[in-house]
Amino acid sequence: MKEIALINRDLKLVVLPYGGIIKELWFGKTNVVIGKKHSDDYLDNPWYLGACIGRYSGRISEKYSIDNKTYHIENENGIQLHGGQQGWSGLTWKITDLYHGTVPHVVLEHKCFPTPKGHPGIVKVSLKYSLQGNIFQIEYKGTTTESTPINITNHSYFNLSGMPNLIDHELQINADHVLEFGPDLLPTGNFIEVHKTDFDRNKLRPINNSRYDDCFVLRQKDTVKARLRVKTTKIQMDILTDQPGMVLFKPEIINGICLETQKFSNGPNIPHFPNTVLHTDERYHQKLNTFSQSSRETFGKNR
Repeated sequence: MKEIALINRDLKLVVLPYGGIIKELWFGKTNVVIGKKHSDDYLDNPWYLGACIGRYSGRISEKYSIDNKTYHIENENGIQLHGGQQGWSGLTWKITDLYHGTVPHVVLEHKCFPTPKGHPGIVKVSLKYSLQGNIFQIEYKGTTTESTPINITNHSYFNLSGMPNLIDHELQINADHVLEFGPDLLPTGNFIEVHKTDFDRNKLRPINNSRYDDCFVLRQKDTVKARLRVKTTKIQMDILTDQPGMVLFKPEIINGICLETQKFSNGPNIPHFPNTVLHTDERYHQKLNTFSQSSRETFGKNR
């Protein structure tokens, strides 16, 4: 399976056109993402390691309506997860641009066609990974031939130290609310205040053995939306995004944590959620920046 390596002074990124997967992301001598040793191993990837998730990341119920037309989509027990069987994490993207110069980048493209139980419209989407000094940027662009829901994210699991657990990690998320979920893990439409709960991460504090599968409603006034830091390797990762939410996912079986910036699950069915429907006269555009730093001075300033 083909691999693409982008390298600059601060970072090294290894990408697979299959699934748009981030296989490795090195900051100095530390690979900060959890991955498989061999590229072909990603053909079996039930935990979506490093993959690009679409058309609709998260969960969406088996039907929704756009412009008074109802669509019934492929689902399992009434819910579609991460795009279902037509999800972008399990297909090979086309390489349309590759540059190894001052700001190395790769652009991958995919054309997603409708199916009998799929989402409407032909969606043409591009995925760009680039390295700018100590900044790793992900950028998505897309168009559609019919109004359709779009919600894209990356599903990398971060571990900034390589330790067999995340006991040395501290996490901050600038959010005043999380989404309330029902028994089926679909949002109810209600927001829960994080104050005086385990979800309150407005200050850096250890992850410890906390387990998460939750969506934080990011505070829009803050430039840095989240911060992950490890004292043992002196690595700090700041996250900047134009998306309203971040799914924090930390399963017991994987020694890493997902910070999935995106819109909200089941958005087309909850009118007061941020809009997730892309129309034919619109262009989809989404950016995520992560800044990696490593210095005693940085740690001192953020205590």
